Amino acid sequence: MTVVAAVEYTGVWLDNGGIRGNRIIVSQVLQMVKKVRGQALSVEKVNLADLENGDLKTSWGLEASHPSADESQIEDLLKTVLIGTRLSGVKGAWDVSNNFNTLLPALEFTQIENFLERVWEGKP
Repeated sequence: MTVVAAVEYTGVWLDNGGIRGNRIIVSQVLQMVKKVRGQALSVEKVNLADLENGDLKTSWGLEASHPSADESQIEDLLKTVLIGTRLSGVKGAWDVSNNFNTLLPALEFTQIENFLERVWEGKP
């Protein structure tokens, strides 16, 4: 619905047309998760310099496959995705403007805590 409202907007489009639902830092998400679940998540911290050097030092990784990817490449591809998402977050790539929010004030967004409550309702 939000994207539709932005695409159907008949006014002058902005050069920077971000739509922001929630703006929150990771530590706040972790606090909400603890509140909703009744227990904290297990958190591993990584060193920024390690990530910038292409080293991902965690006890876990992504698991996936794709028919167009050679099995020998999958592990490296998934590692690259994880490193890239971490670095892009640190560098602000996920922090978008709320310019369209001001142009379309009737838009309503699900708040993160409400989303987490629905996702984890009845689950450990």
